[in-house]
Amino acid sequence: MKRNRLIQLLCLAAATLLLGSTSLLQPTIDRQRRELHLTHEWRDVDQSLPPGVALATAALGSFRGLFVDVLWYRTNSLQDAGKFYEANKLSQWITRLQPRFPKVWAFHAWNNAYNISVATHTADERWYWVNSGVQLLRDRGIVWNPTTPSLYKELAWIFSHKIGQVTDDMHWYYKRKLAEEWTEVLGSPKDSATTEELVAAIRRIHNAPHSLRDLLTDNPHVGPLWQYLTGLGYEANADLLRQIGGILMYNYSPDQALWEEIGLVVPKQYDQRLNRIFKDTSFGPAVEPLLAFLRKHVLQENYHMETEDMLDLMERFGPMDWRHPATHGAFWNHLGVKVTEASMEPTKVKAINIFRARIHAIQALAKWGKISFDPNMAGPPDLLPDPRFVDTYEVALAEAKDYLERREATRGTYKGFETGHENFLLKYLVDAYFLGGIDEATQIYEKLRKLYGHKPHNKNRYKLPLEELFIQEHADIWDQMMMSRSTIENSILRAIDRGLASNNPDVFGHGLSLARFFYERYQKDKVKNPNAPRNRQDLPPFEQILESAYIGYMAQLNFSITRRARVWRNTPIQLQQRVYDRLYRVILAQAQSMMFDPDRVLPKPPDMVEFRKGRQQYESPEEKLDAAKTIERQ
Repeated sequence: MKRNRLIQLLCLAAATLLLGSTSLLQPTIDRQRRELHLTHEWRDVDQSLPPGVALATAALGSFRGLFVDVLWYRTNSLQDAGKFYEANKLSQWITRLQPRFPKVWAFHAWNNAYNISVATHTADERWYWVNSGVQLLRDRGIVWNPTTPSLYKELAWIFSHKIGQVTDDMHWYYKRKLAEEWTEVLGSPKDSATTEELVAAIRRIHNAPHSLRDLLTDNPHVGPLWQYLTGLGYEANADLLRQIGGILMYNYSPDQALWEEIGLVVPKQYDQRLNRIFKDTSFGPAVEPLLAFLRKHVLQENYHMETEDMLDLMERFGPMDWRHPATHGAFWNHLGVKVTEASMEPTKVKAINIFRARIHAIQALAKWGKISFDPNMAGPPDLLPDPRFVDTYEVALAEAKDYLERREATRGTYKGFETGHENFLLKYLVDAYFLGGIDEATQIYEKLRKLYGHKPHNKNRYKLPLEELFIQEHADIWDQMMMSRSTIENSILRAIDRGLASNNPDVFGHGLSLARFFYERYQKDKVKNPNAPRNRQDLPPFEQILESAYIGYMAQLNFSITRRARVWRNTPIQLQQRVYDRLYRVILAQAQSMMFDPDRVLPKPPDMVEFRKGRQQYESPEEKLDAAKTIERQ
């Protein structure tokens, strides 16, 4: 009995000692829990929860995790049943109940942008869900978890991949909606805008007053304009900014004269009363300060983007156009890199991934970072290469290598970066050469020779003349007639798109020369039969392929009337004459359903009567058949 009592006393003493020890360790444990965001307090729970959910959460206390498990199960069941809106509502509750659990935000943003979006049918529905994934991370997930690099990477991925790439059938619609939104928010920079001009535009926003009171105090001339806007019922918010941005986008576009020439009716979805702020000369000096203030306010409040970070990105990596999805991908990856660098102990894998993601975003801007957006077109914006990002891509690469070297990353990591760099330079060389940038392509070729010419996998690759390397990389199949015709036609289409549609006739001429070069090279390599009127592997005459490709380009239904009118006005007269009659028949059929005047979109070329007489004499039956097939296809 005494022995049992002694054991009890010893146990009690040990328990007392252990409890006392825990009290000494508790402050350290609590501090580590806060640093790792493992502690949850009632103030962490979103107060906008439905009363029933909020009450249940408060009553459950430590059993809140079990309640969240039930919500997860219910969310998956609703999604499987196709009840997407109900499932999305429950997912919002879960993120509100676990706001400092980053994986919850990442999962539900991915679910909305990738899983639920593709289960819907219309372009508007898909964009709603993709955009909801963006908003979930940008407006709430990162706000609650600002030191979590993975959330920045997930958000950047939606911009760069889901919107910026072509894996989704509706990617063109996402690009259009993003370009439209950011044209309203920040305006449309000139095509010729330099990096310095683009940076200066964001700096004006950065230097704008922080509050409306400061704006009116610092700029007394804004008072009458603001009084006019408040009289229309507007407040200083995103709605006012996007209304003004829409007026600028449609009523003051560089294409306005062309729209009037072809009789295009500009949609009246924006408040036309706001036209007065641009037409009333007394408001003139007040417009820019007001716009700068509104843009700063909306960027901070609606998009959680600081102009200081935007400036840092542009000053380090080049002329970002904020209508471009890759720009937003680069921005959020850039912030993720900053968070990673500030983190005390980031894992090597996470650090490599976030740096690699930023590199890929800058690479995408070099490939197609120059954007041309026509709000009247049905298809996506035009995306063209921007050579200004070639050097900044290498800056991003150098920063990644420097950081990883300091973290003792493996040589295999650098090798992967080098392979990506070589592939990037090679692909950009092909683009530069095609667009007529021979000097630029030559410089890139010299860099490739210097950095990678000695690598075993290249053998004699970089000993070829530049022209031969371009041919090898651009089209390595010359033996099949259809593949060769496809290569030639694609070169013509690319020349039209990047030349005539972009008001750059020199690019069109260079691209056409390359297409003709491909044609002549193919024809020369074919064995001729002197006893046959025509070799069985011969292609049709080059002019015939050119006309067919041109008509096919102009007849695409997803192209705006504005683009077709621009291409037509930039087309050489001789080509206009050759395609006019066939193209007019195609456009006429579309005009009847799309309600536009084909004669204003395609003005008749001069001297068509004489041209038709001459053409009848030399046009072969084969050419007439090919023309008929072209019209039938359209």
